[in-house]
Amino acid sequence: MECKLKSRIILAVFLSLLLFTVFSAKADERKKRFEVLFSAGASYATSRLGFSPGVGFSYYITNNIALSFDFGVAYRIPELDFRQYWIPKLEAAITHITATVDSQYRLLSSLSVEYDFTFPSRVEPFITTGIGWCWDRVDIELFHLYFSDPQLVAPKAYLENIKYRDSGSYLFLIGGGIRYPVRDNEVLKIMVRTLHPGGEFATYQITIGWGFKF
Repeated sequence: MECKLKSRIILAVFLSLLLFTVFSAKADERKKRFEVLFSAGASYATSRLGFSPGVGFSYYITNNIALSFDFGVAYRIPELDFRQYWIPKLEAAITHITATVDSQYRLLSSLSVEYDFTFPSRVEPFITTGIGWCWDRVDIELFHLYFSDPQLVAPKAYLENIKYRDSGSYLFLIGGGIRYPVRDNEVLKIMVRTLHPGGEFATYQITIGWGFKF
C-alpha cells in the first residue's frame, strides 16, 4: 500500500510538472524539432555491471525544453536468488543453488522532461527528471538445488514452472549530462541517470549517444 501511494504521488508530481512545462513554454520555431538518439553504456544495480543499449525520442518545445521518451535494456542486472519462490516451507533447507542462465536483463522505459542550459560555448549541460517502468526477466536453462538433507528432492513439476522470473515496478528518475552539437543536425550526448533511487530496482546508468535532429 505504501509503495502504491508513493508511486501515485511521484506520478502526480511529474504530470503537474509536465503540464506546467507544456503550457508555460514559449514556442521557438528554430528549435521545435524532433530528435532520435541511439545510445550505449553501462548500468549498475544489484552489485552487478551490465551493458546498456537504448534509443530515445525527443521533441523540443522551446530552445531549452524537451519532452523525451526513452527505451533501453540493462543486461546481467536482475537478481538471481529465487529460493523464496521455489520450494514452499522448505526454503531454509536449501543450502545453495547452481544455475545456467539463458538470458538475464532489465527493460527500462521512461517519459521525462529535459532542460538544456545555454552557454557561450558549444557544450550544453542539461538536467532531466521523469517517470517510467522497469521490468526484470531471467530465463534459466538448467539449475540444481542443494538441500541440507540429501533425501529432499524438489518436485519436477514445480521446477518446470519456475524456469524464469518476471517482476517490475514504476520508477522515478533524475539525471544530467552534456550535449555537444557535432553538425547542424547531429549531436553527441553523454548522460548519467539514477532510476528508482533507494528502491528495490535502483539502477545507475552512464550512456553515450549519437542523436539526429529533424
